[in-house]
Amino acid sequence: MPAATSLLQQLVAEATEMVNPLLEPAEHRDGRVFMPGNKALLHLNLLRNRITEVGLESFLATVQYQAQFSKSKSAGKGPVGLLWLSLAKNCFSMQCPAYTTIQELLLPRDPTTKAKPREDEGTCA
Repeated sequence: MPAATSLLQQLVAEATEMVNPLLEPAEHRDGRVFMPGNKALLHLNLLRNRITEVGLESFLATVQYQAQFSKSKSAGKGPVGLLWLSLAKNCFSMQCPAYTTIQELLLPRDPTTKAKPREDEGTCA
């Protein structure tokens, strides 16, 4: 039983080390404030939210940052960010470069891709 107790203590210690995502430091660039993003959020469904290509650029920046962060040495422990992002039926084309780049970045991270194909994406009417 001591091994199980030790494992439990280790898991509790790791859980308590987690910092509130809203308390992460912000970056200031070109007179704008950038938050690194909530890396504890794993799945996000934004189906039918009327997101346009303009909004898509912000999601792309976030996914690029999180993909880079997860590859770095500093991401050894703790949350790594989005693994799955649903942007179906919004106001942009499936061929939009920002959308295709997001899909390419998330595909290797998505744990469900091996189990089933990606959802059909569409544009709003």
